[in-house]
Order: sequence, then structure tokens, then C-alpha cells
Amino acid sequence: FDAVHNIKNIYNNFLTRKTFTFPQYQKENITTPNFPASFQHIEELYIKEINMSIKKANQLHSKVFNPTSIEKVSIKLALSIFSESTANALKYYIENEGRIEWTGTAWFIELVIKLWNILNVTTCTKGKRKRNYHMDPVTSPADWKLEFLKELEDFLQTWQDAKTKGLSRKTFLLQDKHALRLLIAANIYYEKWISNLSCLVLYNLTPSSQGLDGFVRWL
Repeated sequence: FDAVHNIKNIYNNFLTRKTFTFPQYQKENITTPNFPASFQHIEELYIKEINMSIKKANQLHSKVFNPTSIEKVSIKLALSIFSESTANALKYYIENEGRIEWTGTAWFIELVIKLWNILNVTTCTKGKRKRNYHMDPVTSPADWKLEFLKELEDFLQTWQDAKTKGLSRKTFLLQDKHALRLLIAANIYYEKWISNLSCLVLYNLTPSSQGLDGFVRWL
């Protein structure tokens, strides 16, 4: 399962389950807030700005809240929710209008955006072109992006074990397995080809045609 499939899966879980409650978790790259993430907060944000000529959450539109079965598999809808403008709009109203209850929603959206930006990289130059260091390729076994994936794998397991409102069991397993197998594949890559490898593009470790399991076995 590649980055596109993952983010669509998370979007559909959020759309269906409405509320995610996070366990206490604090590490260098991931620290959970004291507030849940709620899909309703995004709807409230959309309604708040619906008649504004200039919208802060300019990627939101009505389809993301009531998609048809076919539209649910659209990457565009997922990226309307998990966009910088949506996260920044939530944070703006938290800071300027006291909507502190939106804190968990903004945090969760930013977490998913971060994961998307790290994984959805197909060239070694995307980070420079987009001016986004999250999109830089992996350059060493100690790269912070691999550390983030380690924490994410641990966080997902902690979240699932806590049995609070969260992703479906299937989505937990897919996200957890995806992060873990990427780490395994990346480590094998560096062990085998460190002398010839100038950068590592994580998207290339998730070929959808064969699946990551087969790729790891091939390595």
C-alpha cells in the first residue's frame, strides 16, 4: 500500500468515525495534545468561512463532507482535509478566537500532512523544488524522517493498545505495518548499497505492483 492509498484510508476513517481520541504520548517527533480530533471541527470551519470572499481554509468544499462511494476514493478529497490551509485555518481561529477545542484536530491534520510529505516523494530534488524539508530524501540511516517513522510505528501501537476512539483495526495495522516495513527496507538498502547511495526516496520502497512485503523479500 502506497502513500496515496494510506492517506485516502485515513480520510475515510476520519469521515466515518468522526472523532479520534489520542492516548498520552510524548517523544521528540510526536507529542499528543489533550484534545481529540473531530471531523465536526472541520465542518464548523467550513461553515464559518462559507460566505467569506477570502477563505483561510481555501481547499475545503462541500464534497469532502458528503462524498459518494466513488468520490471516497478520490485523493483530491483527502488532500482537501489534510492540507496546510486547513491546518493553518484551524490554528488561526484557535489563537485568535479562542477555539481551543480545535487543537487536537489541527494536530492530527498536521501529523498526517507530515507523513504524506515524507512518503510521497519520487525524486531526490522534490524538497528543494517545493522548499519543504519534509520532502527531502533520506540521506543516512540516522535521518530524522526514519526516526519519525519509528516513533509513528510506536505511537500507532500505543494508540491501538489504549483502545480509545481511533482508526479502524485494519487501518491501524496497515499504517503500522507500512511504517515498520519502510524502516526495514530502508535499513537493508543502506546495508547493501551505502557506498553507491547518495539519497533514498521512500516512495520507491513501496511499489504498489508487488507490495512492500515482496520488495523486502527481494532485498
